[in-house]
Amino acid sequence: MTFLRTIPLLGLLLLLVACENLLVREVSPDELTRGENKLVLQCYLSPQDTAIVAAVSLSRPVLGEQANASGVLPGATVKLEDGDQSITLTYDAQKLFYWAPARQFPIGAGRTYRISVLLPGYPSVRATTTVPRPVPITEVQLDSSANQGYPGVGYYVRVLWRDPADQVNFYQVAGDTEYGGQEYVFGSPGQPGSFIPSRQIGHFFYEENSPFLTDQERDGGLMVSPRGRLSFAYSNGKIQADPPILVRAYLLNVDEGYYRYHQALERNNQVSGNPFAEPVSIPSNVEGGLGCFGSFNAAK
Repeated sequence: MTFLRTIPLLGLLLLLVACENLLVREVSPDELTRGENKLVLQCYLSPQDTAIVAAVSLSRPVLGEQANASGVLPGATVKLEDGDQSITLTYDAQKLFYWAPARQFPIGAGRTYRISVLLPGYPSVRATTTVPRPVPITEVQLDSSANQGYPGVGYYVRVLWRDPADQVNFYQVAGDTEYGGQEYVFGSPGQPGSFIPSRQIGHFFYEENSPFLTDQERDGGLMVSPRGRLSFAYSNGKIQADPPILVRAYLLNVDEGYYRYHQALERNNQVSGNPFAEPVSIPSNVEGGLGCFGSFNAAK
């Protein structure tokens, strides 16, 4: 009997010791390493784009002062070059980015581009990307099924293409739906508003699988995208879309930096708000700073 009474006492003692180990100790901020603001660069090149756009901002360390509340930085020198020519992007104070018309600096497939950002008071940053060649779409498949969580019928699209052999490729599939609809226009004071005909555009969205793919273990084979859901306006369980209805599918052959950065962002958004999810590390290919300098070539 003495032995049996001893077991609960030992358990209670172990519980008290465990609780002691779980006590939180307050740590002075002076004991922690303070982060530094770094330049963040976002820029993506494509032969299909009509403008070259770069965003320059500041990172936000957990500790320390916020050097710039908005994060957007004017006054930087953003230079793009490919070995034969170079261009300095102009800052647009209204749109808060640096840019240049693509006709002044055409982007070509297979060419390597370097970008640099100089801003007084911060280390310079630089990055490199090589623009992939386009991969043609061989087929677009449309189908429909009863909606899960939506009224009526859902319409879906898959993109098929042949992967170029003997090279590593990274892809993103995307698309949009354009159709006739109505737009509400507010009236003047004392006058009612009205609906007017307009063209509506909705983008594909992916409910099950990621739109980012690689040809790993499928080199040179037929590639099939995950199923993307077409976006329409609904009313009382019925699609509100007047003909003509246009579906545009895009296949982006992207460089590795673009792929890894955007895939990580997608996984981070999926677990956002879940305190038990494993943290997602966001990669950066910007030397001396953070962000992504990538490129893609699109087939439509």
